Amino acid sequence: MNSPMHNNESHVTVITIQNLNQFYQSFDLEKIKNILLFILLSTFTVVSMFAEGSKELAPNSQTTISGSTDTPNDIADLNIGNSQYKNFAEYNVSDDNARLFIHISDPTTESIYLGFSAGHGNLYSSNTSTQTGFPRVPINEITYRYYVKDPSGNIVFTSPIINGSSANISTWQQAVNGPNMAGVTDGYDPVLVPSDSLTQTGNLAAGDYYIEFELLNEPESNKFLLIDYWDITVVNNSLPKTGRVWSKNWGLFAINDYDFPNRPFNGAFYVCAPDPANLDAS
Repeated sequence: MNSPMHNNESHVTVITIQNLNQFYQSFDLEKIKNILLFILLSTFTVVSMFAEGSKELAPNSQTTISGSTDTPNDIADLNIGNSQYKNFAEYNVSDDNARLFIHISDPTTESIYLGFSAGHGNLYSSNTSTQTGFPRVPINEITYRYYVKDPSGNIVFTSPIINGSSANISTWQQAVNGPNMAGVTDGYDPVLVPSDSLTQTGNLAAGDYYIEFELLNEPESNKFLLIDYWDITVVNNSLPKTGRVWSKNWGLFAINDYDFPNRPFNGAFYVCAPDPANLDAS
């Protein structure tokens, strides 16, 4: 997922990271030396990538699972409210580094299309419909709602409650195909945040809106929300605008349906950071 890029402000590298069950990135400037070391030590390949959701972070319709003959599709969950990841994208978290941003260039003409699958925790049971018991099935559904806030923190949109019957994405294919618009008919039916909502608090300038998720039925002592499939698409006059979704501190999770750590992470990121030539590495 890439932050909005401006000329002469950032050095951009695209990386893919293999076989990572829990993936965490923090792009705080004080940690930039560690980031650069991570890039140097990681095996990476350059790819073409536009970031909006499962399409980029879980790109494969079939993937290899260690120790299994199964070839399921990729999964790269949003890992929301997990204290190990700065409570990424949770409702009313004050840390700017933990937010899931959506860049809006013109709130008067742009809209946001949203799609999310049902939420669950990290508890699984054996799959009785298969001989091996895999993939394991999540057993603790977590209901949630989400809020879109303007750059000043004002709520401009509140979703209905999301659960197994109300979620508007249920499969990997729907998330990858994207919202049903502009000729797409086999994607998902999006929740629309129109320009009227984006500007209702008086903001007419370009800026970074953000989305936060409220967990509704998870015990406070053991809370985090996993969303398997998701898509966030910014649209201007019916045309999707890619590369608008970003965070300083991603919380992602390749789920344990085949037990830890057998499910790989096959996604790709733009890493936006100051030009290394301008850093003091001493």
